[in-house]
Amino acid sequence: MKLKRQFWLGIVVGLSAGSALRRVRTGGFRQDSIQRMYSVWAPIYDLGDVYMLGQLPRMRRIAAERLRLEPGASVLEISCGTGANFPNLQARIGPTGRLVGVDYTPAMLAQARQLVASMYPPGLPCALG
Repeated sequence: MKLKRQFWLGIVVGLSAGSALRRVRTGGFRQDSIQRMYSVWAPIYDLGDVYMLGQLPRMRRIAAERLRLEPGASVLEISCGTGANFPNLQARIGPTGRLVGVDYTPAMLAQARQLVASMYPPGLPCALG
């Protein structure tokens, strides 16, 4: 049953992505369109892992490993979205590192702020903007 649900959610996500790509090819997005689109997607954005058949956490972990970050490093993640990469990055840089996430859409940053508030103790150097 779970696989069937993942399949249908994958179809919906795929169709939505296809619609977005068609729009880009036919003249692109205006800034207000981008804001609206990600404002709608922000609360469910991380469900996109279903579309990737559960492989997204593994891919995020591998990507963080390949950065070869050392404890104490500073990381600027541009287009951080909901902050889904933060746990892997923070694990690499440790409590002495600094993690800064930047995203264009306030709704995505709001999701990232919730993650940071639930994940990090106050005072840990992690900034969003």
